[in-house]
Amino acid sequence: MNRTTLMCAFMASCMLGSAWADFDDVTANLTAQLSQTQLTAMEQAGGLLPLAGTPTCGVRVEHVVYPTLGGHGELTQASAALMVPQGTAAVCQGARPVVLYAHGTAFDKSYNLADFSSPTHPGFDEALEIAAVYAAQGYVVVAPNYVGYDVSPSSYHPYLNGLQQSQDMIDGLFASKRVLAELHLPVRSSRKLFLTGYSQGGYVAMATQQTMDILGIPVTASSPGSGPYALAAFVDYMFAGHPDLGSTLLATWLVYGYQNSYFNLYLQPSDLFGSTVAPLVANNTSEFNLVASPALPQTALFDSTPPSPLLASITPAVTHTAADPIFALGFGEPSLINNNFRAAYLLDATVNPDGLNPATGLGLPSFTAANPIRQDLAFNDLRGYSPNSPTLLCGGINDPVVFFPVNTGSMQAEWAANPPVAPVGVFNVDSAPLAQDDGFNALRAGFQALKQGTIAQKGVAGWVQSYHGDVAPFCAAAARGYFSKF
Repeated sequence: MNRTTLMCAFMASCMLGSAWADFDDVTANLTAQLSQTQLTAMEQAGGLLPLAGTPTCGVRVEHVVYPTLGGHGELTQASAALMVPQGTAAVCQGARPVVLYAHGTAFDKSYNLADFSSPTHPGFDEALEIAAVYAAQGYVVVAPNYVGYDVSPSSYHPYLNGLQQSQDMIDGLFASKRVLAELHLPVRSSRKLFLTGYSQGGYVAMATQQTMDILGIPVTASSPGSGPYALAAFVDYMFAGHPDLGSTLLATWLVYGYQNSYFNLYLQPSDLFGSTVAPLVANNTSEFNLVASPALPQTALFDSTPPSPLLASITPAVTHTAADPIFALGFGEPSLINNNFRAAYLLDATVNPDGLNPATGLGLPSFTAANPIRQDLAFNDLRGYSPNSPTLLCGGINDPVVFFPVNTGSMQAEWAANPPVAPVGVFNVDSAPLAQDDGFNALRAGFQALKQGTIAQKGVAGWVQSYHGDVAPFCAAAARGYFSKF
């Protein structure tokens, strides 16, 4: 069965943006009206003004609730933020381009990008960023909160489930466009559609772009940021002794998402989880409660005792680079994942290796993998995708959370070897300004200044801790600059 057939089987129909038929199930309510003056003050307080620029428009925010599908095809609901520019300037009225935005990994059930009620809300910073960068500059923004968050009744979030998250995004887009039309505002959506997102959202943006290509939904341009696109190779790399920063949280989300989507990772939690975590999972502790539990290992993804003497050299791996302290943090006792599961995973990776060649960045995931999580990862891996619309990948070369060479680097190598029909490119924000400015030199210089300031204030360790988050607004600004060309 090919991917298109699987996609149509998953989505109750192959009609555009429709896993459900009744638009009457869509509801919306106004949550905020932010003036240019308010937005300017909020940007200044959040340090966004230099990157986002002075707002041209005010922003109206609607909270949209819509039906969609969960990870195993069950009917459920999700919500989205609809951000509409308002004002007298020409770019704040009439037919405006739409930015469909995918948010990054969030560990709080209440994450809601439509809630501007308090700066302490867990979704506030990201919501302000996209309002400032896009909506305040004349873009209509649709930002789904995803299944499992906010008012969604789902008991789990289908994390990095490419088909489900694409469906969620498309359903949120169509529902929000319907709401916008019914509000009868001076703004309407144009035919231009841009996709973007960062971290988990970078992956979701590219997966959505792929789904839209298959379904024939036109995408004007896309700019995913710092996503785990080569998902199977990325997780293989972690199991081989290279855990990323924050891997216990990300692994918890991944395991919960796949177990509840495919039901194939374990028969009982102790098959996979370590001794302190397995009892909590057995008691049906949600992933939201688990990541807040003191029983969750803070950094130890794997046991510091090798599963066998033969694996001592990768417990942890030693590369004699600046990444080694990060890898070492990923091992300890108690660990999130037990040694038996790690050993079985590594055995399958040896017998059915991922095709990625680190020297060239080329190669597809293993389609013969026997280990269930490796099968799930291979199915959700985005290698092999060739975009039909212009695409700019963005990230930072030294990212300690979503490793740039394995993910962005592999997509870059693949597209260089087999160029897509549309123009594609990569912007590394952590690079020196070019002799001939490509339009991104100001962002490069700004990131270098931030980097040096962070090191001076917090040291190298502090810089590493904040790196992944620091790159995000620079990628958002780069995406807006890229979209302006279309």
